[in-house]
Amino acid sequence: MGDVSVEFMLGVVQAEATKLFVANGLRPSFVGRVEPRLVLTTEVLSAIDFAGERTAGLLVLGMAPSLLWRSHPAGGGSAADLADWLNELANMLLGRVKLALMDYRCPIQAGTPTTIVAEDLGLSGSAAGLVMLAFKDGSEAIHVAVCQALP
Repeated sequence: MGDVSVEFMLGVVQAEATKLFVANGLRPSFVGRVEPRLVLTTEVLSAIDFAGERTAGLLVLGMAPSLLWRSHPAGGGSAADLADWLNELANMLLGRVKLALMDYRCPIQAGTPTTIVAEDLGLSGSAAGLVMLAFKDGSEAIHVAVCQALP
């Protein structure tokens, strides 16, 4: 089998992200791909790397703190609790992606999530390397960025 294409990976990420958000009390609607060079404002981000024989990269999950509060199993808490929760969501998302890829004989290993909190943060990358998927829950945005490289 060949390497995992960016399009295939994005389809898996979109499907699994939607299921994860719904399972955690959010009402996501998929907006589409958005310009990866946009500036994310007042978002909390979690980044987690992955690697396997046929694909490798980085998954970044970002959402407004209000969505983290709403989806938190205990109803929120401190800023540190919300950061931990976002890391858990990113970890669960990559776990779901990992299981989906196993059906295609494409095992991956996941790294440890890292939290980034910023007022204004720009993500940039080559058009082929970084793709950002946008979801909306009401007026709040959820972003899932995938930077995929072949190992």
